[in-house]
Amino acid sequence: MPRPEVIVYPNSGEFFDSREGQRTWRFKDDDEMKVLVGADAKEFHEHGATVIGGCCRVTHKQIREFANEFRN
Repeated sequence: MPRPEVIVYPNSGEFFDSREGQRTWRFKDDDEMKVLVGADAKEFHEHGATVIGGCCRVTHKQIREFANEFRN
C-alpha cells in the first residue's frame, strides 16, 4: 500500500488581530519574530512531510529558500 502524502503549508507565524481598530496581522511578540527559512522545510521533511509549501503571508522568497534547501 503506498504511503499517503503528508502536506504542510504553514503560515508566516503571525496571528490575525481582529479587534476593532486593529484588524491586522502581527507577531505575538515583535521582539521574537520567527520567519520561516529553508531549514524549516528540511525539518518538516524530517518529520514526514512529502509536500511543503506556504500559506498566509509566506512569500515567494521563502518558498524559494525551501526549494533551495533540498537542492544543496
